[in-house]
Amino acid sequence: MKTKKTLSVIILLIVVSCSSKKPEQGNPKIQLSPQSLSLEVYQPKTVCDCTDDGVKALKNILAIRQRYESIEEYNLDLIALKNVSLLNDNWKLIREKCLRKFATKLLTPTECNDPYRIREVKEKLDALKIRTS
Repeated sequence: MKTKKTLSVIILLIVVSCSSKKPEQGNPKIQLSPQSLSLEVYQPKTVCDCTDDGVKALKNILAIRQRYESIEEYNLDLIALKNVSLLNDNWKLIREKCLRKFATKLLTPTECNDPYRIREVKEKLDALKIRTS
């Protein structure tokens, strides 16, 4: 009787583990919606925070745009357009807040603040016909 229960449990575990679905390789064009920032909520503590947050926002825009072969294909995806618009708004807010708080310190290269990183990503976006200014 005890052996029968043990065998039943083992068979049940095998059936359950074999029948579970493997995660699908999702559509690369499906993306999670980014979160909107606000001037009250976004509080960078250092110039490095500004650089990191700005580069991250721009790279997220770039990642979305690079999923499409052409600007026409990109323009047909309303979710991508909405997400890029929101990320672009976040980028503008980060830029505005950081300029107010740190001003010219943003232009001084340091170990963690490289103004050229932002320019580099912006140039890639410009080449893909995405305006961030």
